[in-house]
Amino acid sequence: MMQKDKYLLEFIKIKSSKCGDTYICKGNSIPGSYILGHFLTILSDREPHYLLEEIQLAMNNRQYEEYYSPDGAIHITIKIIPPNIEIDDFKMKLSEMK
Repeated sequence: MMQKDKYLLEFIKIKSSKCGDTYICKGNSIPGSYILGHFLTILSDREPHYLLEEIQLAMNNRQYEEYYSPDGAIHITIKIIPPNIEIDDFKMKLSEMK
């Protein structure tokens, strides 16, 4: 089962003539869904690549950044602590986030 389905995440495309299309991710009442939705919404287009790189390094027991901070997101805490990743108070397996 994909994490999108497990957490009932809904991806919404917002059309904009000025800045190009924007995507948001909407969570729901399933534990962790709202936090994941918010986290995925605030990631910029280039950030998932870097986060996935850090997750892969951690999964391979290589040097990685323990704290990950999305651009302009001072109100969310992302911590990589193998075998988990913590987003604020929500924990999930690195393999599930990947």
